[in-house]
Amino acid sequence: TQLSAVTSQASPIAQSAPPFSLKLAAQAPIATIQFVPMACRPLVSGALAACVGDLVQLAIFPKFVLATPARRGKRHKLASLIASRVHKWDSLSVEERFLKFATIVRDVKKSTRHLAAQIEPFLRAERLARAGFISKAVRALRAEKMATSDDATLTELRLLHPRSRDQPCAARVEPAADFEVDELSVLTSLKSFPLGSAPGASGLRPEHLRDCCTCAAQQLLEPLSKVVQLVARGRFSTESEVGRDYLFAARLIPLLKKPGSSSRIRPIAVGEVLRRLAAKVLLSQGQDQTREYFVGRHQLGIAVRDGCTAAVHTFNAVLQVFERGYVLLKIDFANAFNNCSRKVFLREGASVTPHLYQFLKSAYLHPSSLFLHDSAEVVLSDEGAQQGDPVGPLAFALVAAMLDREL
Repeated sequence: TQLSAVTSQASPIAQSAPPFSLKLAAQAPIATIQFVPMACRPLVSGALAACVGDLVQLAIFPKFVLATPARRGKRHKLASLIASRVHKWDSLSVEERFLKFATIVRDVKKSTRHLAAQIEPFLRAERLARAGFISKAVRALRAEKMATSDDATLTELRLLHPRSRDQPCAARVEPAADFEVDELSVLTSLKSFPLGSAPGASGLRPEHLRDCCTCAAQQLLEPLSKVVQLVARGRFSTESEVGRDYLFAARLIPLLKKPGSSSRIRPIAVGEVLRRLAAKVLLSQGQDQTREYFVGRHQLGIAVRDGCTAAVHTFNAVLQVFERGYVLLKIDFANAFNNCSRKVFLREGASVTPHLYQFLKSAYLHPSSLFLHDSAEVVLSDEGAQQGDPVGPLAFALVAAMLDREL
């Protein structure tokens, strides 16, 4: 499958046509290291710079080069191990890389023992503590547990991701002529990711890109900025199923809710870093336009600093003023993000946030694949906005603003 870029100039997104399955890369049970060792960052930066424009190769690079080493047998220095993997990667042709990756995945699956969901929080807490994130490790012990990947969980996840009622339609909206993604905005958006942010299905982490863009003799920032601009503008062919799936697929994590909730599971979709990075760049560049539209409307979720705090203090003040006999009604949408109409927020986005429209269209005009944690099953998402997508709250707010306008 070829991935092509639709642009008037030569595209930094390369083309490769090896036999490839995104499902193989996404569901390979291979964890990636949290940070790139400092001694080998220039080497990894150069290797990433050479393949960041080829989305198909980028899908396997993290688990090929940056996989967490096994804790058995002879101990190796991590920087030396990563450097040897980069040299191995560079020595192989494109076809050989995919054949080698398939072999790695097969060997890992033979030796991997799937752990029970009950001990997963303890393993996550241990990994975070070893990486130096003590507060995150404590929160992991208190966090919601993951549901087991069985038939009941799969059925509920598919119910929580309903099929589209109306096929979304694309509008003819061109991005602003002066819209440019520069290296500073990309680097600033990379640094805005919280430490310990989760990777997407490929295993690529924000820290990997940040480490490789800020090291001495880095080579990644310029080609990365060009690719982010193409992704933000929607300037790549959506006819390429592999490329589209890589950018807009996500890991699906089924968290167990507290007893008494309307549903047993809270689905969290963790998208690819490249997609989240492009979304952050777009949101930062269009924040003035977004603020102008939403400020003054009946909402505190978008473009309002400390909106939740303001809501809590306002309600407390109102309740003290009211006499007895008054009640405050608090309502909640069931499965709100997955039920908001893509047709509506694409239509609203075309007029309210034209700088975001091309990206929204690329992400949500077609169904995307959600790869279920610890399972070979895939859930298709063709309605609603993904929880975990930086533009997801804005997409939901566009639908809510339309409802408020009609009411």
